[in-house]
Amino acid sequence: MPEAILEYRLNNNYEDSSPNGFDGIGNNGVFIDDYLGNEESALSLNGVDTYVDFPEIPQLEPDFPITIAVRARFDVMDQTQVLFTTDFAELHHSGVWMQVAAEDRLAAAFGTAANGFNGPGRRGFFTDNTFEADTWYSIVAVFTGPNDIRIYVDCELQEGFYTGSAIDIGYTEQAGSLGRKRANPETILPPYYFEGDLDEFRMWDVELTEEQILAVCQASPYDCPDFEANIGDPCEINGEQGTLDEFCECLTPLEFDVAIDGECPGDEFIFELTDVTDASQIESAEWNISGYGNFTGDPISIVIDDAGTYTWEVIVTSVSGDEITLSGSFDVIDVPNPENIDMPDEVELCPGEDFTLDFAPYLDDWTSVLDEDGNEVTVFETDMAGVYFFTFSTSCLTVEREIEVITFPDYNLESPSAACVNSNVEISLIPEIDSEAEDIDLTIDWGDGAPIENFDGQSTSHTYQSTGGFDIAVSGVLNDCPIDLSNTVEVQTQPELNLPDTVIRCFDDIFEFDFSGLDFQVTDESGFQIDFFETTSSGNYTFTAENFCGADEETIAIIFEEIDPNQLNFPNTICEGVDTISIGFEEAAYNFQWSNGSEAPNIDVTEAGNYTVLVSSGGSCSRDYSFTVAPQAPVDLSQFPDETVKLCTEGNRNIILPYFGFEYTFPDGSAGQEYFIEESQLLEIAFSDGCYDYDVEIEIELYDCLCPIYIPNAFTPNGDGLNDIFKVAADCPVETFHLLIFNRWGNLIFESKDIDRGWNGHSPNTDFYASHGVYFYIVKYTQLLDGVLMPEELTGHVTLLR
Repeated sequence: MPEAILEYRLNNNYEDSSPNGFDGIGNNGVFIDDYLGNEESALSLNGVDTYVDFPEIPQLEPDFPITIAVRARFDVMDQTQVLFTTDFAELHHSGVWMQVAAEDRLAAAFGTAANGFNGPGRRGFFTDNTFEADTWYSIVAVFTGPNDIRIYVDCELQEGFYTGSAIDIGYTEQAGSLGRKRANPETILPPYYFEGDLDEFRMWDVELTEEQILAVCQASPYDCPDFEANIGDPCEINGEQGTLDEFCECLTPLEFDVAIDGECPGDEFIFELTDVTDASQIESAEWNISGYGNFTGDPISIVIDDAGTYTWEVIVTSVSGDEITLSGSFDVIDVPNPENIDMPDEVELCPGEDFTLDFAPYLDDWTSVLDEDGNEVTVFETDMAGVYFFTFSTSCLTVEREIEVITFPDYNLESPSAACVNSNVEISLIPEIDSEAEDIDLTIDWGDGAPIENFDGQSTSHTYQSTGGFDIAVSGVLNDCPIDLSNTVEVQTQPELNLPDTVIRCFDDIFEFDFSGLDFQVTDESGFQIDFFETTSSGNYTFTAENFCGADEETIAIIFEEIDPNQLNFPNTICEGVDTISIGFEEAAYNFQWSNGSEAPNIDVTEAGNYTVLVSSGGSCSRDYSFTVAPQAPVDLSQFPDETVKLCTEGNRNIILPYFGFEYTFPDGSAGQEYFIEESQLLEIAFSDGCYDYDVEIEIELYDCLCPIYIPNAFTPNGDGLNDIFKVAADCPVETFHLLIFNRWGNLIFESKDIDRGWNGHSPNTDFYASHGVYFYIVKYTQLLDGVLMPEELTGHVTLLR
């Protein structure tokens, strides 16, 4: 492998590992884990102000051929990402460099140190493949001439294309840099900085062979682990002979573990070496099992009959004669006695009782207890009859047991909830007691003071002599289970409502009746049960009282005296001193008493005010009425504009006047709410609100509202930061925008629908500049005026000056 002229391993320093000792100068970089996970063995650059400067010496400014290798991980993929340059020059492309190209490609290029940034000043190769951020890549660039620039990524030669026409490499008196490249002077644009991680930068002043490039692409050759290494023998990678210090692999020490298969008495126990780092290094394995002696080989097997704890030891001898010893212990499980499982075979439960079985004491001997569904249980609880199966298990034995649970029925006392006086009330137990049932010792208490009776559980009856709620109780013992049951029976007689025949109320009263305190159910005419009744309407209302013993239907007539005279229709405003209006009622069927002393049904008024009258019937009912007459208010002239009204000539020229419920008279004799303005003028309008006449003057001014746009007639896209972009400007917002530029042959070469995006003078879809000359443009745009889009189209010529 040829010696590099510059080699930065970036292992927590900027030292040159080549024989030249051209150490770098670091600026603000941070050392991080490299692509293999080695701590502080790669350099992280922030894309703002971090880089490494090379010494400025002639040896680092070679001519063709040149080979440069670097490992890189990009944080972002854009065209400002420069991995390195061998010449940090201003205003011209110089030296050789690599960067991210358009569409996430990679580019390797050289410059002449003259001709600025144009095509004649550079020559570059762009990959067809695209690459991703946050991925480590091994990148090798080979420069042997203007038509032989090669890029290898992860040892793969990349296909691509060339741009630019430079032939020779040129240098300035500027040192190269790792992680940045100068373009314009600092006063115009800052340098391009790399944002991401770099490692293992090497530069040769020769062309590496394909085999040498493949060796460079391998995993890091620099740091073998601290294992025994085969240093004495040379090794070969891709046809290249070398030693450990270059790229030969390291050997690892012999390591292993032991696996033991078996756990129960009588099992065949197998002892085996596992996780062996290099089985070819094993010469022999000698085992010793306590109580069973020594064995040779791997694996070995023995049958162990007795439970207990045993020790083992294995001595492994390597082919080099080294001995490695491992030892340990293992258990042979003791099998429990199934006769020690003490469980009842049968359990009887009274109503409401539960059976609980705690398996915790069994788990001292057994690994687990499973129910019949295979679920592990520690406590079993049930109040249901059935046969339940359980499995007691260790890894060496499984035993099944069963329990039968018998439950006695939960009895209910069946009796009517209601009964009538002097009728029989029958009771019984549900479910019925089997005639062969044992231990029946029951009594019944009817709850009305009658003597307590013995009860055999069969159907029996009783007659109540009075109304009320009575608690029937049955208690005692049945099948050794306590019985304590009770029900309540309501003893009733036929109900009576006792409603009045007729009720008279005034029109503003409410008739109410509360049924909630009765001891029977009341329904209305629709059959709906009600607890409370109220109404404000006259009519006949029927109610039905009903209980278990019968029903009572009664009707009540409810009469409301009405006072509702027909009112006159009258305007609610008045022109005082001019109008006379009548207020009041059209009929004289009632008595009237006005606040002004009049007793007539209606009165005439000429002034605004609040007038009241008391209307009464011949009975005890009366009603107050109030009539409000408001004065006609003058029109609020402040709602008319007191400043000049400005209207756009191109927009809506109708002036709309405030709406008060009447029309306006305009100078041309027309009438309405709005008026079309022909010219700037003092608009005189007249109107009347029925009481008053008004004259109003409004100053109106017409003016042009559309906003002009500005289009330059020439631009100079030479990169000096002055007039580099042909762009349209406007003083006010545009709603839509479309710029099209054509060359002299009528071909469309640029198009933009964003007014802030202009033409930079490039040929379409390339990085090449368009030639000096005159170009034709079309500008289409719309502006929003009075809620309406106003379209405009402009054409013209622009001159591109180089």
